Amino acid sequence: MHYARKSRDIQGAKLCRMHNFCASRSVLLGHGVNSNHSYEVILLHDSNEFYTLKGYASIEGSETLTTAMEDYLEMIYRLSYENQIVRAKQLSVLLHVKPSSVTKMANILKENHLVYYEKYGHITLTGKGKEVGEYLLYRHNLLNRFFCLINHSDNELTLVEKIEHFIDKDTVENMKEWLNKTNS
Repeated sequence: MHYARKSRDIQGAKLCRMHNFCASRSVLLGHGVNSNHSYEVILLHDSNEFYTLKGYASIEGSETLTTAMEDYLEMIYRLSYENQIVRAKQLSVLLHVKPSSVTKMANILKENHLVYYEKYGHITLTGKGKEVGEYLLYRHNLLNRFFCLINHSDNELTLVEKIEHFIDKDTVENMKEWLNKTNS
């Protein structure tokens, strides 16, 4: 078993040094307690780089879609792509939410110029809504392919649904490139 000991104070962050310190990469390498697995811990270089999830959202600005908005747009796009008329009741069943929640979200999406919606009517994507919905479904499918490959499974829906909102476009494109290289 390896124990960590305090080494020095850099910019107020207490750092620990394990038995295999690699200064050029500023990481700690070692073995977890009761484990034979190696792990890597990246040290804090600048405490100004870290925020809470809410903090990152505020930095990105007001045009950022919420995770709920993304879920609704992706599902509306799926149904529209299949030439189905999208109704609030249908979305409430598919997304496992109350019909009143769908109505509220449809109005939010309408205010953001992503859907056309009138109370008790059907929900239709605007041009901007189609563009966003298409990307959201593309991202979802790509992440599912990626996680199925690395986890040796046929379906990673739960994992994808939990993390897809936090993967940026550059990372999605890098995953696509990696998948293309891996599959060739």
